[in-house]
Amino acid sequence: MRLGLVIGFVLTTVLVVIVSRNYNPYLLVLLLLPVFYLIGMYRAFTSNARKVKRDARSLEKTFITVLLRDAVVIDSVVWQDKNRGSFLKALSIILAAAGKKVVLYDCQYRELTNTAKAAIEQFQAQDIITLAPADISPAAAEEGVAPPPEILALGSAASASRNVVLVSDSRELIAQARKAMKKRKTGLTVIDSLDDLEAACRNYCAAVDGQKVIPLAGRR
Repeated sequence: MRLGLVIGFVLTTVLVVIVSRNYNPYLLVLLLLPVFYLIGMYRAFTSNARKVKRDARSLEKTFITVLLRDAVVIDSVVWQDKNRGSFLKALSIILAAAGKKVVLYDCQYRELTNTAKAAIEQFQAQDIITLAPADISPAAAEEGVAPPPEILALGSAASASRNVVLVSDSRELIAQARKAMKKRKTGLTVIDSLDDLEAACRNYCAAVDGQKVIPLAGRR
């Protein structure tokens, strides 16, 4: 795109020089061709830039008004999945820009791989995550079987929030979460379209890295 603009500009400049030295009405027609080309390239460039910014603001709005509005629990699988790297990176960017933190409960942290713990250490270095003990009570287990750590984390989050958010695409875990939160009479928001979210986050991170957008511009 940028190369096309440069080429169009060079061609226009050359033709202007030629026309100025040797006036010819036919040359004027030729001069209009790169001018129209430049106009078209500029419109395409600005249209793409607007789309990038619009998509970035849409993703930020989703994070701020949905994912980070209430206490959030991220499935341990997501923390450990290399294919969710863009989501975690976008999360860290938006958390830092908004001055917010997420809470990770120890019942989840203990079960994470060293690679996932290294990613969490990066979150800690940016002061955008808090490690907290889970509120594990006898009532937390159902029929003597301890629930998954994510369910324990949701129970702890629910003690401080009327609604909790679960980021997971596991049908089984989501079903357990709905059952557990219904018993606690706590609202549950599920974010499960992780493939679509990952793609949006990948584009967002590329736009931020390329300095095409400023995280949460205008929200501070």
